[in-house]
Amino acid sequence: MRFKLISSYFYFDERTGNKVSFRAGDIEYLQAGSGAWHKGMLLKDQPTLGFQLWISLPPELETADAKSVYVTPDEIFRNERFKILLGEHERIKSKIDPPNDMNYLDVNLGPEEKWTYTPPESHDILWLVVYEGKLSGALIASVGELIVFEEGNQPVEFSSEHGASFLLGSAKKFEHDLVFGRGSIHTSESNLQASQMKINKIYGELVQKGTLN
Repeated sequence: MRFKLISSYFYFDERTGNKVSFRAGDIEYLQAGSGAWHKGMLLKDQPTLGFQLWISLPPELETADAKSVYVTPDEIFRNERFKILLGEHERIKSKIDPPNDMNYLDVNLGPEEKWTYTPPESHDILWLVVYEGKLSGALIASVGELIVFEEGNQPVEFSSEHGASFLLGSAKKFEHDLVFGRGSIHTSESNLQASQMKINKIYGELVQKGTLN
């Protein structure tokens, strides 16, 4: 799972041992593995905008210990058009190694600007969500709209009359089955059950310590 904070201030406390105050532009990568517990709270009473992207882990990682990484805006690699949050594009690589063959970009277009995204040859999944402004031209999308493209890896051109900011993801289609739990997704029923048992154990330990009621 990834969390990107667009605006406001946030605080995270995780079972991995990390405790951190989030500011606008920060990102978190939490690889829950076999199970993790985390909580967050607003530090200021004001509107907050943030995004969570849940990523399916391959079998060898979903049974591993949980880990998390926090990245500040200064540590996010970028060019004049996009920030690379996960993956690699136009020879710009993210600080965090993604668990799968995927890209995750934060794209910004100014007024009357155009930009073309060419996915890697291995990618056949593409989506985007607009969080500021509006896309125009051949592809029209407004704030809050999620666009999922047909499978393929053809270049896609984006343009905006007045400017737009959006999150874009592309990836190779996941090769494993998906088994859904209440708060997690796994590749097998056995891994799901093991994860739920570990989360219940963590919950009991936190209640004993008084961290949770």
